[in-house]
Amino acid sequence: AETLEAKPIIYKQTVGVRKAVVSDGAKIRSFLADTESFELAAKTYFDALESEHLTKDVVKDCIKCMRQELGLPPAQEMVKFDERFDEIFDACDGDKNSTLEMPEFLVWLRVVLEGMADIF
Repeated sequence: AETLEAKPIIYKQTVGVRKAVVSDGAKIRSFLADTESFELAAKTYFDALESEHLTKDVVKDCIKCMRQELGLPPAQEMVKFDERFDEIFDACDGDKNSTLEMPEFLVWLRVVLEGMADIF
């Protein structure tokens, strides 16, 4: 299974993980199937963002950074995701406070990566 075992890099409220390259749908699904590695990676991203409540803007910046770090499609290929960003964010915001806390971020990241796996 793919793992994300590396030091987080913080980019102005965004974070990436070095040497984590997930380049196709099968690898993404394999990574998501390894619940322990996935949750560890999600926690690493969340902790590196240094906030307990992530706003939409921070989460948007996070996914832009993660695209590159995880080897996901470039922004121009993610138009459908960008169009649905608010819908996905709002669906994962269980307490409807317009921010994502760690458990909600975990759900959000899984939903996003599952969607990207389907694109490949």
